[in-house]
Amino acid sequence: MTRRAVPEAGEAPLHALISDFAPATLDACSALPVGRFDRKFVVPVRALGPLVESLRAVGPAGQGWRVLEVAQRRLVQYRTAYFDTPCLQLYRDHLQGRRQRYKIRTRQYCTGAHMLEVKLKGARGRTEKLRRARAEGAGGLRLDAAEHGWLRDGLRAQLGRSVPDALAVTAQTFYRRVCLVGAEGARLTIDLDFAVSRGAYPQAGTDAARVAADPELAIIECKSAQMNSELERRLRRIARRPERLSKYAVALALTHGVRGNPWIPALRRLGGAAHAHRSGAGADG
Repeated sequence: MTRRAVPEAGEAPLHALISDFAPATLDACSALPVGRFDRKFVVPVRALGPLVESLRAVGPAGQGWRVLEVAQRRLVQYRTAYFDTPCLQLYRDHLQGRRQRYKIRTRQYCTGAHMLEVKLKGARGRTEKLRRARAEGAGGLRLDAAEHGWLRDGLRAQLGRSVPDALAVTAQTFYRRVCLVGAEGARLTIDLDFAVSRGAYPQAGTDAARVAADPELAIIECKSAQMNSELERRLRRIARRPERLSKYAVALALTHGVRGNPWIPALRRLGGAAHAHRSGAGADG
C-alpha cells in the first residue's frame, strides 16, 4: 500500500454488470435478520464478472438476486470511524480471539445517512449487529450522552458488560460498496478502493494521508444464515479460501504499528504487508 489519493478503478465495469439487477430498498434490507455467518475474500476486480453473472439467474423459488439502491445510487461510499480505548482493548480482544467480542463504530454514507453500530461476535462465530441513526449534525469523533446510554444498555443486554471508559476514534476505513441481496437474507458485499487512515477524519483535500490498497483487488464478504452456503462455495471457486480479515485490525496494523500477525496473509494480498512492516506491525502495540 502507498499513500495516495483513493483511485476510482473498477467502477464502470461493475456498474455495467449490476445495471439490470432489480433494486432492493434500504428499508427492505434493514428488515432482514442481522444474525449471520460472515466470510471474507480478497478477489481480483477482473474476476467479479463471472461471479456477478452467476447471480443473475432466478433461483428455484423464483427469486433472483437484487442490488441495494439508495438515493438512486448502487455504488455507495462508506466512511467508518472505529472507537476504542487508549490501550486498544477492543482490538486486543479481537487479536486474542475472545469468544464474545465486539466493535464500536460510526458509519457515514455519501447519501447523508449516519449510523452508530455495535458489531458483536457471539456463539459459533455468528455475527450480530446493533445500530441506531445518529442525530442530525452529530460529530463523527464524539459520542453524546444518549449514544453512551444506548451503548450501555445494548452491551449489558447482549454481553453483560459495561461501556469502556475514554472511547475515542482510533482508525478509519474508506471504500465504495455494492451490496447484492439474495433469497433468505443472504448478502454479498463488494468493496472497492479500500483505504485507511489514523484517528480523526482528515480534512478535505487530504487524501494523501490515507493508505490505499491495491485498486485491482476487491474485498468481498458473503453473509448468510448458514455456514458453507452455496454463495460461499462459489466464492471459493475463484478465491480458493476465505481470508482472516478484519478491516479495523488491518487499519490499525497499517497506521498504528500494532501486532498484526494474524492478518499478514490478507495484508500481503492487499499489498500492504511491506507498509505494515515499516509501520511496526508485529510489535505488541
